[in-house]
Amino acid sequence: MSPKNDVVYQVVARPSGRKGKLALLALLSVFLVFALGLIAGQWNANVVILKSIELTSINAALESEKVSLQSRLEESDLLLEVNETAIAQLRNRLDGVLLEKNDLEYALTFYKNLIEDSVGKGPVEMFEFKAFATEAEDVYEFSILLGQDVQAAKIISGEVELSIIGPSGDRDPIEFTTENSVMGFPLTYKFKYFQDLAGKIRLPVDFQPERAAIVVRSAGGRPLVERELDWRLDS
Repeated sequence: MSPKNDVVYQVVARPSGRKGKLALLALLSVFLVFALGLIAGQWNANVVILKSIELTSINAALESEKVSLQSRLEESDLLLEVNETAIAQLRNRLDGVLLEKNDLEYALTFYKNLIEDSVGKGPVEMFEFKAFATEAEDVYEFSILLGQDVQAAKIISGEVELSIIGPSGDRDPIEFTTENSVMGFPLTYKFKYFQDLAGKIRLPVDFQPERAAIVVRSAGGRPLVERELDWRLDS
């Protein structure tokens, strides 16, 4: 009997540890990817949060600066308005002071000359007569400046008579009386140095004044000054 060929089967046992390692590596790779993504995502979130906080802080600072600037601008506008009002008031006051100064200087010069002219004069002197037109038709305003020697320095009194003379032969002079007086009658004076008498007279419609006759009388009626002056209207 011939010997039989025996079939020999060899069983090769592959170690299972390699598959485990591969699986472990695969799991580790997935974990690393997830972890890195998580870390990266967390880092990006932190950056966004920090940037948001920074921008919020900057925005708050800008808002605060805006409010401060608006407040300062409003204060500046108010201060400018107050300053403009104050400047206008000061300018008006200054203009008024300058006018008062000019008037005072004129008055001082006028009365200085008047005092110089009064030296050596009689007990009463008429220094000036002026007439002015008024808004009322045929009504005229007038002033008569009286004075005496300032060295006499005594109180004197009396009365002044005023007559308005028209063209020669036209009609009688118009005397300043209660009938035609609008203001100032009677023209009585009482002073120590100077006195300015003022009045208003209404003349007839067709009367053309040419001259003014003035008589200054003492308290006893004695004539002290008699003058005739041309009728000229001052502005």
